[in-house]
Amino acid sequence: MKNILRAIILSTFVLSSISAALAQVKGAPTGGTQCYINGQWVFIAQGGCPSSSGSSTKSNSTHDAVADATISVAERKRQRENEARDLFNRGKAAYLRKDYDTAIKLIQQANALVPSDTYRRDILQARAAKANSEGNVYYRAKNWDAAIQSYQEALRLNPQSAAAGNLQLARSGKANLEGNNYYLARNWDTAIKSYEEALRYDPTNRTAASNLKLARSAKANTQGDQYYRDKNWDAAILSYEEALRYYPTNSIAASNLKLARSAKANTQGDQYYRDKNWDAAISSYEEALHYDPKNSTAASNLKLARSAKAKESQNQNPRLQDCSKATDCISRCQCQLDNDNASCGPADISCVNLNNRNWSECRRVGGCE
Repeated sequence: MKNILRAIILSTFVLSSISAALAQVKGAPTGGTQCYINGQWVFIAQGGCPSSSGSSTKSNSTHDAVADATISVAERKRQRENEARDLFNRGKAAYLRKDYDTAIKLIQQANALVPSDTYRRDILQARAAKANSEGNVYYRAKNWDAAIQSYQEALRLNPQSAAAGNLQLARSGKANLEGNNYYLARNWDTAIKSYEEALRYDPTNRTAASNLKLARSAKANTQGDQYYRDKNWDAAILSYEEALRYYPTNSIAASNLKLARSAKANTQGDQYYRDKNWDAAISSYEEALHYDPKNSTAASNLKLARSAKAKESQNQNPRLQDCSKATDCISRCQCQLDNDNASCGPADISCVNLNNRNWSECRRVGGCE
């Protein structure tokens, strides 16, 4: 009987201890009173809180405390989800306005409240858009290195970003700029390679395409100059013609081409002169003056060839005049016409007509008209 009584008393004590412990865990006591004394809560099993201004009472059943706690956790979760959803929507609106800093901040706050793969993905997307936007600013300022770095960062964050195309454009702009620097330094080969690289990145880069033609034209013109100095007239002419094919408005190459053709014609005239082929020599010297009217060497040689021809003709036909003594252009041409007509037969009209044409050409080439 005593053992049974002890068991009942022990069971009652255990149950009381468990209830008290559960009440402390849940914040709600059972069967007693919880009093606030001297800045802390104290559980009093029997009686009430002592009567003083520094104490107060807080008592609830264990069942109600657990229920309230469960409701509070669920409610807080819903509140966090709603708050996160609101932050996310505001972030997306900022993204659409291209206010990327605000978008990143709001979506990061949403993800902090309710971690989500969707939020994390959109954070990366917003950061990539921001980097791409910064790249565009650098691009417009022609700060190619900074633009390239920004576009690369955008692609690292979001491989599907529009920065891929922009990166190609920035690389093309940088290569074109490098080509310009090499062009100014007259480093034609490296300039050409840079412009070709610019076009590989962006085949629609019209500036690089135009610059490439300029560089190729300049290179060909420079080669022509070297051939000209070596008196390799044919190679010089080919180089200047190539320069003009690349860039038809290259006035320097056009002028050099005339000089080379004039020099070649003068050289040919010298050979004919040595062969005493006066007509061919005269024709060559006239051609040289046609390409370069200021070619004083060709002008002097032309006079010599005409004089030599006149002396030879006079020796062969005493009736012929010495046209080298003519004091002006018209007199010289008239003298030449008279000599030519003296060589024609009495009824050789075609010979006379030919001489008349030659006379007109003489006046034109000699600057009489």
